[in-house]
Amino acid sequence: QLDASASSAGAQPMRSIAVATAALAGVVNMCLAAPAAPAPEQLHVYPATNNTADGMYTVLWVHQAPLAVVKAAAPALQQRTSAGLGAPATAAASCWTYDVDGFAGTICKAPVTGVPTGGSLQYRVGCDSLSWSTWRVLRSPAATAVRMLAYADGGIAWSNGTMAGLAADAATGQYGAVLNHGDISYANDYKPASNNSWVWDQYLNEAEAHLDGRAGPHVCIVGNHEAQHNFMPYLNRTAMPRGSTRPLGRFYSYTAVGPVSVISFSTEHDVSPGSEIFDFVASSLQHAASSSVRRERPWIVVQTHHPFLCTDLLTFSTRCVEQAERFRADLEGLFMVAKVDLFFSGHNHMLEASWPYANGTHSEDLHNAYERGTVYVVNGNFGDIEGIEPFFVENPGFRMLDSSMSVDTGYARLDVTMTSLAVDFVNSRTGSVWHNFTLTKDAQA
Repeated sequence: QLDASASSAGAQPMRSIAVATAALAGVVNMCLAAPAAPAPEQLHVYPATNNTADGMYTVLWVHQAPLAVVKAAAPALQQRTSAGLGAPATAAASCWTYDVDGFAGTICKAPVTGVPTGGSLQYRVGCDSLSWSTWRVLRSPAATAVRMLAYADGGIAWSNGTMAGLAADAATGQYGAVLNHGDISYANDYKPASNNSWVWDQYLNEAEAHLDGRAGPHVCIVGNHEAQHNFMPYLNRTAMPRGSTRPLGRFYSYTAVGPVSVISFSTEHDVSPGSEIFDFVASSLQHAASSSVRRERPWIVVQTHHPFLCTDLLTFSTRCVEQAERFRADLEGLFMVAKVDLFFSGHNHMLEASWPYANGTHSEDLHNAYERGTVYVVNGNFGDIEGIEPFFVENPGFRMLDSSMSVDTGYARLDVTMTSLAVDFVNSRTGSVWHNFTLTKDAQA
């Protein structure tokens, strides 16, 4: 680079030549001179639309520096082919901050476009004066088959084995999406509430190894632990696309992920008939269950935080009877009409799954199970400061599997084709498959 202090007449032609050469080479430097600031961290990727086949994603990251410093540097995202060939395309970042929980850094986001279905590209974020991240891989799900990771109730305590397992799985390059059923970081369990943003920072730094796009986009929903400060940390630190322009649009979403329609919604808000969220669930299920969509995406997966069917002994009378029965009274009719295949929740820090269940009855036939009911999964044993619950109500007829008498943590792997949906539950301590089941169905006509 030319010295910015050069001012002689002889220096001007050289400056013009240098600028012209850079322009012809397609080299775009979005970074302006600014005081040094920490490198980008906490990279995580979200779908930018309701269909991953659009190839459009949003990358979020953090600089631990004041907003004015970061904005002065004009950070950006650069993307290039999966092989790293050619000059990268550059997109300017938008940046902001919030301060309710002691957060003093800056959050930035920028778009990635043109990711091929079933393929990948490389991206990096930052700036010369702030430094750049390393180049990362962003994978987009294939149209007819996808592997996904799934979990809920993840914190920074009791979770090392789970974080390590997810990172190892993501590094294989075999996954196309990450489903998160809520309770992200458990920051509100760390006091004082006015100074616990560091928990979010630590959690997202640890989770970066599976949320930065190498395992596909992060498809998430809120849990009760995000309610601190009226959900402000969650709303600032995630970027799921709005489910609508209505007031609660950030609290629900429809996402087409390969052969799966994923419907995510908050149970921290009213879901009763006539509510905004009920209307969203009804319209999304109607769309997902239509014959044209079901031929393209034969599986319907719903995720929220609170269980709709569970057998946790410690909270049975409240969460599994009073609350779960109320949720089913509100929404189970919609599930039955749409023939929802699989329901994921967390909240209870354990693992259990039901047989296909509807209207108080169950079936132990997993072929075309959606004709007879929905498989309800409680997948809340990621690991967090509150620990694991190992006790279950004995012998409920509808329960297919559980993690009874174990305090081990874990997560799920999904392997989905047009006619099968296999779920493996991984024990984070041993790294082995703990429990599993497979749903199968006839090809959609």
